[in-house]
Amino acid sequence: MILTLGTPRRPPARLPLPRVFPPRASPPTARYFPGRAAGPVPTLVRMPPAKSSYVCLPCRASYKLPFSFHPLKGPREYGRRCPRCTRELIHVGAAFAPPPRRDTNAWRALSVVLHAGIRFHMGCCDGPGWRPRTLREVKERAAYARRTGEPLRQALLRRDL
Repeated sequence: MILTLGTPRRPPARLPLPRVFPPRASPPTARYFPGRAAGPVPTLVRMPPAKSSYVCLPCRASYKLPFSFHPLKGPREYGRRCPRCTRELIHVGAAFAPPPRRDTNAWRALSVVLHAGIRFHMGCCDGPGWRPRTLREVKERAAYARRTGEPLRQALLRRDL
């Protein structure tokens, strides 16, 4: 006769069975490129559009706005408008650092530089290069251009006279 005290015995808890997955098919890389080593297929990560600087000279304001470039058609200009005065903005490039709004002489110098066709685009390994920042530097280079017959655009890009 078996005496049991307390609660009756429970059967031992069942351990979960290991999950067996079906064998994987060959990776997609091996399917599409038979000569390549198998590995994950690179995915295209969409980055936000690059932003470039735009300037409104009458308002003395600078804005960073998305800039799109088509490899065959070139840059797409949308006729961007100033939110203050609704005049058309000038695209100056990604490497532009605007002068303070209260510095009218620097904005006048910038106006001469932009109307000469000089922009502030990034170079391969460095920035856009030297640009005149003061009205005095612009006047010196304009006088040099008149004296030597050099085009104003090239004279404005000279660091030393």
